[in-house]
Amino acid sequence: MHYSQASIHAAYICDNDDLFRNNRDGWMRAIDEAGMQADFIAYEEIEQGGLEARTTGKPRVLLLPYSQALSAQEAAAIRAFVRGGGMVIADARPGLMDEHCRTLAQGALDEVFGIATKPDGLEKMAPGDFAAKQAISGLPADFKLDDSCASPSLQVTTGKAQAEIAGRPAFIVNTYGKGKAVLLNMFLNHYPRRQGLWAHQGLLQIAAAAFAAAAFAATNTAPRIATTVTGDHTVKVRRFVNGDVQFVGLLRDVKPGGCSVRLTLPAALHVYDAREGKYLGAKQSLTLEMTAGEARLLALLPEQVAAVRVQASATKLAPGAQVQYTVAALGEKAKLPRAFRVEVTDPAGTLRSYYGVQLAATQGVEKGSFQLALNDAPGKWQIAATDLATGTKGAATFTVTP
Repeated sequence: MHYSQASIHAAYICDNDDLFRNNRDGWMRAIDEAGMQADFIAYEEIEQGGLEARTTGKPRVLLLPYSQALSAQEAAAIRAFVRGGGMVIADARPGLMDEHCRTLAQGALDEVFGIATKPDGLEKMAPGDFAAKQAISGLPADFKLDDSCASPSLQVTTGKAQAEIAGRPAFIVNTYGKGKAVLLNMFLNHYPRRQGLWAHQGLLQIAAAAFAAAAFAATNTAPRIATTVTGDHTVKVRRFVNGDVQFVGLLRDVKPGGCSVRLTLPAALHVYDAREGKYLGAKQSLTLEMTAGEARLLALLPEQVAAVRVQASATKLAPGAQVQYTVAALGEKAKLPRAFRVEVTDPAGTLRSYYGVQLAATQGVEKGSFQLALNDAPGKWQIAATDLATGTKGAATFTVTP
C-alpha cells in the first residue's frame, strides 16, 4: 500500500483530510476482512526502485489509496512496474498533482489506467449509486450499492468501465504492458462508518472484486489461508512467516455470541495452539470455536516436534561458576528456526528469573549461559526450556557443590 506524504498534504489543501484518513482506513479494514495483509511502501522507496525490490518473489500488487500527488520519479516507477507485469489498484484521482501539490496538465497515470482526466483537486465528486454493467470478478451483473460518488470529468480511453455511478464510468480495468490496472473511480471512506453499522458488505464486495480483477490468484496473492466464519461475525487474520515456520493470529469481533472459524491451509501442516501449548494434529483444514473478542495464535510447522533437549555442559559446579547449556528441538528438520523460553529453578523449587532468558535459535539449536552467585544455594538446580511455538518442554539438572 502506497504511503504518500505529498498526497496527505494535497488532501488537506483540498479540504479532504477526513476523506483521506477514512478512505485509507477503509482499505485496511477491507484487506483485513478479505483475510489478507498489506505492507506500506513510501514514496522515496518507490522512487529508488523499491517496488521491484519489495516484490521480488512476492505478490506484485500496488494499492494507491487517494494517491493524488506523485513525483515524476514515482509515476515513472509505477508505470515501469505495471508494464513489467505488476498490478495496480486505485480508488479515485490518482496522480493529479506532483510532489509539490501542483496540479498537472494531465494525470500522471492516465495511460496506465486507460483514462483521460482533467486534473482539478477541488472538483466535487458526483454522488450516485454504484451499478455493475456486467458480472465483475465475483460481483453479479445486477449488483448495486447506494451512497457512492465518482469523478464527473473522468473519461475512459483504453480502459473498460465495468460499472457506473450516476452515468459516470466506474470499476475501470485496463491492460498495460504485461500488467493490469484497476481504477474504481470511487472512495472507500464510508467503510469504517458502515462497518460500525454492520452495513459494509457491499463495499467489501467491491474491494474483493478489485483484488480479483487485478489477477490476485495469478500473482499468488490470494489469501494463503482461506477463512470461513459462520454467522454475522468477522475475524482478523495475521500471518507471520519465519523460514518454514508460520504463525497465524486470529482476533474475533466483539459482537455477542459464539461462531465457528474454518481455516483451510495451503498444505497439510502440523498445527499447534501456541498460547495453550497444545498439539492439534497434522491438518490441511481445521475448525475453531471462538467467542466474542477471543484471540488465538496458531503455529504451523512442516513436522511435529518430538522433544526439546536441554544439556548442561557440566553436572557439578562450584558457587560463582559459569553455567553453560545447549537447547535443541528434536525432529527430522533440526534447522527450523525456534524460540525457547529458558527458566532456572534452585534446589527449593524457586524460580530464579534473573537467570532465565528467551533464546532465538535460527538453526534449531542455541547455546546459553549465566553466572552463579557466590552465595547461591548448594544442591540440585534445574534448567527448563519451552519451545514457544509448540509448548514442548525439556529440562536438565546440575548440582551446585557446597
